[in-house]
Amino acid sequence: MVFATGKDEFDRTHQSERGSYEIILTEQWDLRMTLRGVGTVDSFRHLIDTLEEIDQTYPNTPKIRAGVDLTGGENAPLRAQMMLGKWLLSRRHRVGKLAVFGGPPLPMKIARAVCSIAGMKEAAVLLTREDGLRYLNGG
Repeated sequence: MVFATGKDEFDRTHQSERGSYEIILTEQWDLRMTLRGVGTVDSFRHLIDTLEEIDQTYPNTPKIRAGVDLTGGENAPLRAQMMLGKWLLSRRHRVGKLAVFGGPPLPMKIARAVCSIAGMKEAAVLLTREDGLRYLNGG
């Protein structure tokens, strides 16, 4: 099963000593974000800057479908996770459908809480990549 396979509009990667991320936004306004390793407060600041760049570069897009793959991720500091959650809360109107999948228990619990607090009706926190892609593709 595939997701976000159209032509790339935006593609950024970031590598630090402890982890990495990749963000791809396609011409169909599908966003694929992959987080690996341990996220630090500094790496999450960089991640939020990249997400803000997308928000400012493409201000009038249709709502974005986003798949966030945490399969290779490890627990990030709670402060870093809350920073990302706060950013998402302020931009929830830009997200039409969101699937977070594959991460360790604590980040997945926080993702579930953020989506619930934000009132995101089309958000799911799922165990596997396959479940996430099935959800994003309407299954």
